[in-house]
Amino acid sequence: MQKWLATGQTSLTPGLAFEVVPERFMDHVFSPAQRAGLLRVLKNLDGIVYAGVVRDRAGREGQAFSLTSDFGGLPNKRTLVFDPSTGSLLAYEEELTSDPGALNVKTPAVIGYSTFLAAARIP
Repeated sequence: MQKWLATGQTSLTPGLAFEVVPERFMDHVFSPAQRAGLLRVLKNLDGIVYAGVVRDRAGREGQAFSLTSDFGGLPNKRTLVFDPSTGSLLAYEEELTSDPGALNVKTPAVIGYSTFLAAARIP
């Protein structure tokens, strides 16, 4: 799973993981074993912290995991929210934590958010 997530890169860094995991959930339907493998990969990456139980923008309760870094160029906090019973990704959020650079927004500012409502396999 780690090698697949890092496809095209030399290694899977925590920042890269928080970029590719939401992308993969946009174009793949994961089996339970694959979701478990993905969560094990995230567990073993440095800097990722458990952020507690949260509600996503669809009102669903999930387990949040965050990474605070400057991956992407600006100081940010990225959060992945997973369904505790299935391991499915419920939501992803990126928030600028300080210096917004040329974005001209007051920080903290959410600059990206994805909500994952359903997945379906196409035959």
